[in-house]
Amino acid sequence: MGDINPSITVALQRAENNVVAPLLALEKWPSTAAAICRGEFASPLGGARRHRAILSTKQLGLYFGGRWWPPAAKQNKSMTQHVAKNDNTVKIRELVDRQVQAWEKHDFGIAAPDWLPSGQLISPGGQVPAEEMQTAMAGYFKQFRDLRITVKNVFISTDGAKAAIEWDWDVTRRTDGARAVTHDAIIVDLVGGRIASWREYFDFGNSIDAKA
Repeated sequence: MGDINPSITVALQRAENNVVAPLLALEKWPSTAAAICRGEFASPLGGARRHRAILSTKQLGLYFGGRWWPPAAKQNKSMTQHVAKNDNTVKIRELVDRQVQAWEKHDFGIAAPDWLPSGQLISPGGQVPAEEMQTAMAGYFKQFRDLRITVKNVFISTDGAKAAIEWDWDVTRRTDGARAVTHDAIIVDLVGGRIASWREYFDFGNSIDAKA
């Protein structure tokens, strides 16, 4: 195969840097795609078909193995969405961890920055505005002790506006030393990454809380 035109070589190098490398990191492209964009066009597929790079004036797409791989702009949009989703997942897990720490340490101050001033906790046991959470927490621990929360699952919507949490609430009642676990499902509405509504769903009638 003869020498490749220098301008094409430059375009292919940009394709490798801007398109292929990020996609290889996401494991979405065959590893041989990098070789193609380096200009190694002589590798046949099935002995007859050759890989072809297709250049346009603004974008570079790639025809590889019988299918079209979109230009960088489309791939970058997908990658941006992927990164944003992962970022939301990390943030909601950190938020949930702070709620757990706040309850286990009887200190709402740990979790307070995650709540909107107008935020509310709603559960079968009642409704508590964010500004009264520390008082409600102190009252709860007059009747219970040794709380341990085990987070089972955390889910976040693609837009980061809603989260679903499943956790186990394991606590001891002070009056008689009885200890029990309540399985709790929670739906959270988030505004700007902060809690607007925290709604808990569990069987209150059979929970240790109902018999305090």
